[in-house]
Amino acid sequence: MACRWQYRLSSEERWQWLPPEACDALTAAEDKAEHAAADARPASLSVPSLGLEVQLSTMSVILDGGTYGQVRKAPKWWGEDANLAAGVLVACEDGEAGARVLLGIEDRPWWPQKQAGPFWGFVEPTDADFPSAMAREATEETLDVLGGEAELRSCLQSDIYSAPVCCSPWHKGPNGEGLQVLRLVSLGSLKKQEQRAVQRSFLNRRSRALVIATATVAHGCSQRTPPPHLEVEELHWCDAFPLLQSLEAGQPTRIGTAQRPLRGFVAELLQEGLQWPGAARFRDYCHGNFEVLRPMPHCKTLIPRLISEVGGSLAFTVCHR
Repeated sequence: MACRWQYRLSSEERWQWLPPEACDALTAAEDKAEHAAADARPASLSVPSLGLEVQLSTMSVILDGGTYGQVRKAPKWWGEDANLAAGVLVACEDGEAGARVLLGIEDRPWWPQKQAGPFWGFVEPTDADFPSAMAREATEETLDVLGGEAELRSCLQSDIYSAPVCCSPWHKGPNGEGLQVLRLVSLGSLKKQEQRAVQRSFLNRRSRALVIATATVAHGCSQRTPPPHLEVEELHWCDAFPLLQSLEAGQPTRIGTAQRPLRGFVAELLQEGLQWPGAARFRDYCHGNFEVLRPMPHCKTLIPRLISEVGGSLAFTVCHR
């Protein structure tokens, strides 16, 4: 099979793989469409095993005569998971507390309570590789507080400025091996004021973005509230060593005074990282050996810029709802 294709019905949240014969037919139809005259191009493709039809001009799924979904091509470097996800774990060095990790606090209508986690999301077909997907997701969720997407991607592509956290047993690559779906980066040595600047800058940026999103809805545009890139409500610094201790002990992991649970299966990924030999640098860093991971180079200018951006608001403590 040269390419793999996925479909998603409008009533569902997740993508599914099309059967191999449908993938081959779609690839052949796409190739024919590129070289054939418009009137010679096939209009649709039937997938009898699923009882659906693919409208080739719009790459939409037709079921019982109506449009009910989408079709897309998946990159060859994807593994078995049709809904591949990846993320970034951000850390800093604190002279008093040791290693600290920066977590996003998010909410979902179907969650019983808000959850904390790294900056994590679905890989898109337009992402060239894992570092690209991780950088895009992290910059979207943090509203560029960690720097630009290109800056972050460059660090995630480097073993000097980033380190793998886990080798996921649930995400297999084309060769059948586990994928490294979570990487660690460092903001360097940050004082408490500098850590608060990261949080405060994010809150300021999110407040402005919410105003724009609300105005967009008010002018009649269809927009969910909050839009996907604003689902992270705040950032929280967490001491890394106690976090790892609770994970090693298999205890329920709670974050902050509000006792937010870790998001989804992130706790399992971190537990995997505590056992996987390839995550030695991640473990060493969290135990205070900061020589194993260099800070991202752009942080030398990023942190002073954030402090200047938030100004006098640092006098106030960032609350954790």
